[in-house]
Amino acid sequence: MVGSNSAPRRSRFRGAILILAVAVAVAAGCGKPAGYQAPPPPKVTVASPEVKDITQYMDFNGRTEATESVEIRARVPGFLLEPEYVDGSDVKAGQVLYRIDPREYEATVEGAKAMLQAAKAKRGLAEATWKRLDEAAKKGAVSKLEAIQAKAKLDVAEAEIETFVSRVKDAELQLAWTIIRSPIDGRIGRTLVTEGNLVGQGEPTLLTTVVMQDPLHAFFNVSERDLLMLIRRRDPDREIESLSDVPPDERLRMVVVLADGSTYEHAGVLDYSDNTVDPRTGVMRLRVTVPNPDFKIFPGLFVRIRAPYVTKGAILVPELALQRDLAGYFLMTVDDENTVERKNVEVGGRYGAQRVIREGLDVDSRVVVNGLQRARPGIVVDPETAPAAGPKPDGGE
Repeated sequence: MVGSNSAPRRSRFRGAILILAVAVAVAAGCGKPAGYQAPPPPKVTVASPEVKDITQYMDFNGRTEATESVEIRARVPGFLLEPEYVDGSDVKAGQVLYRIDPREYEATVEGAKAMLQAAKAKRGLAEATWKRLDEAAKKGAVSKLEAIQAKAKLDVAEAEIETFVSRVKDAELQLAWTIIRSPIDGRIGRTLVTEGNLVGQGEPTLLTTVVMQDPLHAFFNVSERDLLMLIRRRDPDREIESLSDVPPDERLRMVVVLADGSTYEHAGVLDYSDNTVDPRTGVMRLRVTVPNPDFKIFPGLFVRIRAPYVTKGAILVPELALQRDLAGYFLMTVDDENTVERKNVEVGGRYGAQRVIREGLDVDSRVVVNGLQRARPGIVVDPETAPAAGPKPDGGE
């Protein structure tokens, strides 16, 4: 009997405990109504703009040209002999390049000299005749008219000598032109006319060209605005002057970038500008002289000229902080109450991973540099200040 009654008692005890647990849970739930818990403010990273003097670069497209380029032409007609140089070689000023068959011109020189000698002999006879008749006329042995006629013949003989002297000089000059020399140091091109051809007949025949390759010139065009910036490259308050008048030791050194993107090892020097701005295009033509001692670049190459200029007190922000829409560039900033604001800005050139801000941003602003996807104008954020950035390399626009 005792065993049979114990099981119902245990069952009733477990039921009482369950009912008590449910009652406690209901009482706890009804004691205080549940409320909406707002999410915490989104975290963003902010940084103040960096302010410092920087050197930036303006880029211009240009082409190299030889400092001197000479067309070698035949100045007298004749048959060309074998060229005396190797195509594409370096030549010196005065070096013989070609010869034209000189035999005809040598004969002309000899003939002119012979005629000069004959004229001199004729003058000697005319001079002796005049002296004899002049003495006789003074004694009355002959008329004065005969003496005057003798003097006229002497004058004619003198004039003939001058004529033949000129002919000899001209013949010798023509003979000298049969030897064709290089007028400058430089690199010569291929010969355009081979041995045995008749050249110089009717017009001076182009035989080849010689170009000076060290140094080279690089010409490029700049707008009016960029021109003024170049002139004031060191001091914004500097008085405007001609770039050609800058002393050589103060001339602007410019970086030369080749077509493959590599930087040429020698910097160019800005040493010339045109004297007017083209009113039709608003640009001026400038020239950079580039050393080329190893002949690593050539005339006619496309190059990019990078001109340095200094910006004092530039305001810099990370490039990644900039955003752009139809209204232009803008930044997200955080005010003293940690509220996000939009700042429309005017940007300048790049400086490494940073961008120059020309207008629209105060130097004490807190710019959102990380978490931009969570920063919306008008919302409150939890800002964290970014660590100070290290030095940035120079960059260009």
